[in-house]
Amino acid sequence: MSPDSSETRGAGAACTGLDAWAAELERLERSLEDEHGLSAGWEPPASLIPIPESLRARAERLLARQEQRLSELQTRAEGVKKHLRALNTVPPAKEHAAVFLDVTG
Repeated sequence: MSPDSSETRGAGAACTGLDAWAAELERLERSLEDEHGLSAGWEPPASLIPIPESLRARAERLLARQEQRLSELQTRAEGVKKHLRALNTVPPAKEHAAVFLDVTG
């Protein structure tokens, strides 16, 4: 006896949804490894079903890694801002004038 077509569609849709989520998580994991890969405001594509329970732990680990990366980037940005503020305190060089910058303190 052939399976009910609605059951077949449901199983196929679940498999497709699982595959789509797995592919999206893979894409996000790869982008996290990229130097410029972290982007704010990610929204799941409209075609995705709610995340399957079997992928929830993987998604939570990815989220934790993203939060760690974001914290690291914020720390680096603060360091860059501090350096820029320090550079802005150096007066512009005048033509033929000696300029020394004390970097020991």
